[in-house]
Amino acid sequence: VANAWGSVRIVTFTEGTGRGPCLNFGARHADGQILAFLHSDTRLPEAWDARILATLAGDGASGVRTNACAFGFGIDT
Repeated sequence: VANAWGSVRIVTFTEGTGRGPCLNFGARHADGQILAFLHSDTRLPEAWDARILATLAGDGASGVRTNACAFGFGIDT
């Protein structure tokens, strides 16, 4: 990811365990306008970044949003 997107900075969480502390750590180190958390097994679809931007632009809201899903969820079996 960092090689494909030059503006990506990798940070490593080593302060304990648990999803909450890990996500908070990531949020504290973020400095962009859009923050997205993904699971380690997430596979993003084509044009995922454009789809996120379109979802955020098209919802008519401004400011902080949570759970602004830009693509569907599925389980591979």
